[in-house]
Amino acid sequence: MKPAYKACLTTGSILVLLVALLHVYIAFAGGQLYIYFGAGEEFYRLDESGSIIPMASTIVLSIIFFLFAIYGLSGAEIIRRLPFLKIGLWTIGIIFFLRGLYCFYELYQLLEVNDPILWRFFSFSIYSLVTGGFYLIGILKLTRYERIL
Repeated sequence: MKPAYKACLTTGSILVLLVALLHVYIAFAGGQLYIYFGAGEEFYRLDESGSIIPMASTIVLSIIFFLFAIYGLSGAEIIRRLPFLKIGLWTIGIIFFLRGLYCFYELYQLLEVNDPILWRFFSFSIYSLVTGGFYLIGILKLTRYERIL
């Protein structure tokens, strides 16, 4: 039977990989996507004026997300074990989980003002909360599994 931590970390890695690929798409498509995904008017204006800053910073983010996915796959033992694996998995899980907790504030805002933009950001936060949950559950189960062995 496959240990549960592998499924959790693999699922979390796939979710982060999708975020990384989305950032690559946004970097190359640019324009209104910066506004749609929350980077703001300034990024949009910089992109429209030909600045490299929006694309470069979005590519850097996508690289970070790719590294997060690789660490998850390493924890799931799909690829070789990376250095500082447990610290990396805890850090990734906590980052996503804390970002996802913002959904409660966004839900409060949604109850006050039913704005379609708020629904979009609320869904981003839920996605982050779920992703962080997979990483945290995976690392907890991995730690427990290693103690049993």
